[in-house]
Amino acid sequence: MGFLNPIYLFGLLSAAIPFLIYLWFRRRAKVVDFSALRFLLEAHRRSVRRIQLRQLIVLILRALILALIAAAIARPILSGNLPGVSSQAPTACVIILDNSYSMGYEGIRGRWFDLAKKKALEVLDSLRRGDRVSLILASDHPDVRFSSLIQNIDEVRVEIQNAALSHRSTDILRSIEAANDLLIRAGEGDKEIFLITDMRRNGWQGLDGSKIKLKGRLFILPVGEESPDNIAITSVDFNRSILPVNIPVKMEVRVRNYSDAPVKEAVLELSVDGEKKRQMTISIPPGDEVRREITYLFRRPGYHFGWV
Repeated sequence: MGFLNPIYLFGLLSAAIPFLIYLWFRRRAKVVDFSALRFLLEAHRRSVRRIQLRQLIVLILRALILALIAAAIARPILSGNLPGVSSQAPTACVIILDNSYSMGYEGIRGRWFDLAKKKALEVLDSLRRGDRVSLILASDHPDVRFSSLIQNIDEVRVEIQNAALSHRSTDILRSIEAANDLLIRAGEGDKEIFLITDMRRNGWQGLDGSKIKLKGRLFILPVGEESPDNIAITSVDFNRSILPVNIPVKMEVRVRNYSDAPVKEAVLELSVDGEKKRQMTISIPPGDEVRREITYLFRRPGYHFGWV
C-alpha cells in the first residue's frame, strides 16, 4: 500500500479533534448526597451507562470520518499483490501521430507537426512502468512503427523525435483501424488510443459510415486550433500602361481574406529585381477585401521583374 500524496496523511491527526473537544467541555459535577434520592441511584446509573455508550459511539464515528477524509485526500494506491485483490492493470496504448502535409503549417505557436510531437511525448510521460505502447504515423497510408505493443518507452520516444513530415494526404480511418488491430492482439487490460491531428476535414472522409468497433477508449488531441490565415492577392493594377523612368508609378494591390477569422497586421511587401523596396502591414476582416496603394520610382530603363 502506498500513497500518491503522503503529505496529507498528517490530516489523520484531525481524528483527535472530537476527543479533544469532548475533554475540553467535559465538566465534573460536584457530588452532593441527598438521602431521599439514594433509592433512585441504581436506575439512574443504568440510564447513564446507555447514554455514555451512545455518545462514545458517535465520538468514534466522528473521528473515523475525519481519518477517512484525510486518507482519501492522500490517494492510497495498491502497490503489492494481496490475495483476492489485484492492482491496476497495465495500459495498452497506441499513439497516432498525424504527419500529413497539412501538419507543416506554421502557426502563431509554431509548426503544427512540432506541436503534435510535443503532445505525443507528453502522452508517453503519462504512462506508468509496465504499460505497453506503439506508434502510428498517420497520412493516407498508416505507417505502423512497431508491429506490436512494447514496454520500451524510450524506444518509442526516439521514434517520435525522429518522425518526419510527409507530403501525403490524410486518412484518419485507416490509421484508427490499424491502431484497433494492435489493441485486439494486446490481450486484456486497459486500452487507449491517442489521436493527435490538425482536424482537417478531408482526413475524416468515410468515418461516418464506418462500422469499426473500438477495443479501447479514443482520445483526440487537436493541434493548430487557431484558424490558419487564408489570404490572397486578387489583383495588381498600375496607373500607367507604360512605366516611365524617374517618375513615380502607382500600383493598386487588392488583398482578400478568405478565412472565417480576421487577419491582423499581415505584411505586404514589394520586391523589385530581387530586392525588397516597400513594406506595410494590413488588417482584413473575415471575408473582406482591402486595397492598398504602393508608389515606386524606377531609376533605370530596361526590363524589371518583381512581386508583391
